[in-house]
Amino acid sequence: MLPETIVVIGILMASPISAPQDGVTQATPVLLQESGAAGKQAEQRQIIVHSVEGVGSEEVVTGVPYTATAVIDSTQLLADGNRIENHRTERLARDGAGRTRRELQISTLGGLQVVGPSVVLIDDPVSQSEYTLDPSQHTARATKIKTISLPAGPEPPHAAADAGRRQVVRENLGTQTIEGFLAEGTRVTSKIPAGLLGNQQPLSISVEIWFAPELRAVVLRKRSDPRSGESTYRLTDIRRAEADPSLFKIPPDFKVTTGNNPDTGR
Repeated sequence: MLPETIVVIGILMASPISAPQDGVTQATPVLLQESGAAGKQAEQRQIIVHSVEGVGSEEVVTGVPYTATAVIDSTQLLADGNRIENHRTERLARDGAGRTRRELQISTLGGLQVVGPSVVLIDDPVSQSEYTLDPSQHTARATKIKTISLPAGPEPPHAAADAGRRQVVRENLGTQTIEGFLAEGTRVTSKIPAGLLGNQQPLSISVEIWFAPELRAVVLRKRSDPRSGESTYRLTDIRRAEADPSLFKIPPDFKVTTGNNPDTGR
């Protein structure tokens, strides 16, 4: 009999470590798949992280190494007046060659707070590889980075119609110093008319992004959406220096598996 498969899905705010392209950054779903018979210790465990952030926002940045801590806070107001507040931190690093490391902990399951495993994500554009490390199991999954070119074609009629009904306003917020870096601010407000998403009243979604050219990274992002609440992403403890090279390598005592991602072909 095949072992039962348990799938845990956590939605995490993306950690932008390169230049924003359109002012709006999507979320990054993190899927934890653990195989094992119910009631018994899992014999196999595999963590797969899917990034749905815009293609243009994954620019490789070289010559600007840094380490930082990302602080992410979110607040959701429920219909009964109750509030759901979440707080978490992530460790980020980028070296001069453009390699990036993101260390996080899966902390949400749907709308519930859970104590999940820590996950380390390493993107190595030099070797054209991505690594997902599971420190608790001393395992790593290595996949090759593939570039997918999509043929140009007309936008689907319904998508064009929806975009035409939305009102998008971009504002230049000027500059301010954040964590010691001069940052340029932009606010993108999208107004969704009543009925477009089944909403009885118009919706207004606002995303405020502060980008530091010297660091080539977003140092502050605020998002307000009546459907999901408010969230803030902020870089702290920023250090402009090369990180330990070992942070971007698989530890020698980790068991490494390779292969394509079954969902993305990567």
